[in-house]
Amino acid sequence: LGAYTLTKNFFDYASLVQSLSADQKVNSGSFIGVALYISFCNSFLEEFFFRFVAFIRLSKYTARKIAYIFSSGMFAVYHIAMIGMSFPPLMLLLALIGLAIGGLLFDYVDSKNENIYHSWVIHMFADFAIMTIWYLYIEILHLLEFPGKSFIDLPGMPLPTQTWNRESIFSAGGRMPFPFR
Repeated sequence: LGAYTLTKNFFDYASLVQSLSADQKVNSGSFIGVALYISFCNSFLEEFFFRFVAFIRLSKYTARKIAYIFSSGMFAVYHIAMIGMSFPPLMLLLALIGLAIGGLLFDYVDSKNENIYHSWVIHMFADFAIMTIWYLYIEILHLLEFPGKSFIDLPGMPLPTQTWNRESIFSAGGRMPFPFR
């Protein structure tokens, strides 16, 4: 949430959310399931592979410094498959650096106990924050295109067809859309 707050005036998150949602085929009928899967299951799978296998286990066979670099680097590169073409190049670079730093922090947390439980909980909450931002932007886009109808109230509703950007969202009718009123 901190990175979002610092960068929201520089990047067009509304277009990014539209692109990611279209790429992942997310609509109102699938959002909750996708958000729960990403937050619980995918975060566990990532922690198992990148922390347990690529860090904890690897560090038993090589220098710990190499395990730190390999694990966090692969964690960052892995995310290109999900975010790659949706991000402008500068934002992609910043995201990869942030992911690598996050991977290093997860590795550090796991190095203390030699298990993935703590990093998994941290990862889940980070994913909850990302899903919250994603939901809020989808909700705003739907309210702009379908006034008075919440995204969740429209089962199976596809993403809005109109292209929105930060300026059009926050100047729509001179009033901040829900949930920012």
